Amino acid sequence: MLQVNEKQTVQNTKALLKKYPRYKRLASRKFQDELTTNALKQVRAIDESLKQLDELDAFILKNRFINGFKFNDVAKHVGLGTSRFSDYQKRALLEFAEVYTLDNLISLAGV
Repeated sequence: MLQVNEKQTVQNTKALLKKYPRYKRLASRKFQDELTTNALKQVRAIDESLKQLDELDAFILKNRFINGFKFNDVAKHVGLGTSRFSDYQKRALLEFAEVYTLDNLISLAGV
């Protein structure tokens, strides 16, 4: 049975989500070219994937990686200690990778 490399999958997901603000800016350009079209596809795919997560997971990912709030600030806002918040964040990142359809964010162990 194939095993997911959770560490790499988490890194892949973080990298994608951190690009969201740039994709959003590019997608809002007035003229249509390949760059704008691809950015719009990314924005839509990320938005749709976030909608598939539960409210807390989506909130964590939006505020940590899209809005750029600090780890401790988001943890405090949702009422979790840093250790527990770290677990929630990891779970949210892995679940996002599972539902994201535009690219494969999941990395397999030993591959």
